[in-house]
Amino acid sequence: MLEHFSNELLIEIFEYLSVQDLYNGFYDLNIRFTSILASLTNLWGKLASNKDALLPAFRFFASCITMLDVDYEDPIDLSLFHAIRSLRLAREPDCGISYSILALSNLERLYVTNHSSMIFEAKNPLSAFVFGNYFPRLHTCQLSQVKLNKDYKWSIVPSLRSLCISTDDILVYTQILQSCPSLDQLCIEFTNHKCMVSSFDCTPHQFLRRLNLYIQYIRLINSQTIDLLLSVVPNLIYFSINRIHNNRNPLTDDSLVPILHKRLPKLRHFHINRMYYRLVTILSDSDDDSGSVGDDDL
Repeated sequence: MLEHFSNELLIEIFEYLSVQDLYNGFYDLNIRFTSILASLTNLWGKLASNKDALLPAFRFFASCITMLDVDYEDPIDLSLFHAIRSLRLAREPDCGISYSILALSNLERLYVTNHSSMIFEAKNPLSAFVFGNYFPRLHTCQLSQVKLNKDYKWSIVPSLRSLCISTDDILVYTQILQSCPSLDQLCIEFTNHKCMVSSFDCTPHQFLRRLNLYIQYIRLINSQTIDLLLSVVPNLIYFSINRIHNNRNPLTDDSLVPILHKRLPKLRHFHINRMYYRLVTILSDSDDDSGSVGDDDL
């Protein structure tokens, strides 16, 4: 039946299939299908082992793959996949993979989906590449633990609009706001953090509209800390606080109401949610905006 479809329709259908399915199902089927496969430019692939990159399907489509999922923990050479625009990794990349990612000049979306306790330091420069503006087209990014490092130089990252990170340093929050002027959505998890500052020395961010706070093991965060965090994001329309169910954090204090009223005059939706598990993924094109308050609201 597919033989009766136009080339244009086949191309549209093929872009929804993985490169393995395309190659196994249609390569060398006939001259027409092989020619169509050779013309494709926007394909998706998933590597389940480091041997997959050597399979005929990946070697044939390497220059056409724009979305790649790497679902294993062994080292991988990404040099063949120079057209990648969206990269999803199942683990924190080591130094070698980080430099391999650096060669992906068309990268627009980067996700590290495994939430680990690994800290980005000199041996793993991926966060330095992201916040050093080494990916000029990057607009969506999810990383794990990020720390301030005196050896790294933060630059202005004008393209970044959606960001998800974890940190145990509240100053990373303000550094991100200063470095990412176009940021529209920020999801940030504070881990093992004690707020030791009473004010921020930075200009308020004018474009951030959505802020999601994730609180794991923080004992001292309170309404004063929330007030501090909100003092530099006056144009939020969506704000959520997500906390572990069994923590002992008094975030339902009535003092949050005047803080929200004072700091966020444009706020339309506010949620306090209880989490029973650790954060897995938080980036999306849009959050659920139904309702003005959440499950555990004031």
